[in-house]
Amino acid sequence: MRILVLEDNQFIASIIVASFKGSESELVIVNDQFEAEKQFIKDRPDILISDIHMEQGTSLEFLRMVSQYPDTKVVVFSSDFERLMEVEEGIGLNNWSYISKNNRKWLMLVKAEVSAYLNANKSGAASSMS
Repeated sequence: MRILVLEDNQFIASIIVASFKGSESELVIVNDQFEAEKQFIKDRPDILISDIHMEQGTSLEFLRMVSQYPDTKVVVFSSDFERLMEVEEGIGLNNWSYISKNNRKWLMLVKAEVSAYLNANKSGAASSMS
């Protein structure tokens, strides 16, 4: 499985990379919505993990584009709860997940969402994600 991660904070990106170390999934990290769009179009991922706030603004336009591909599992996270709700109500699909970074266990929740998706799609990579 291919996982695309959109996160502009290098520290958080490194935490995500470390948490998926040993996974059989291909993990691609990008730090802005423009690069994310290029990567998404070039080689559509099975899973997208995306922050909302970026240095150049937000990833809202990118997420609107992603919503045209309902077969991609999307996990959106942010420290801005209101922005999460804006995405859920205005852009997201029913299979998208929304996680607040204000929750101390946000990374564990992201990993749980990815593992559940991998298990549901009978991927051998799921066992190495725990």
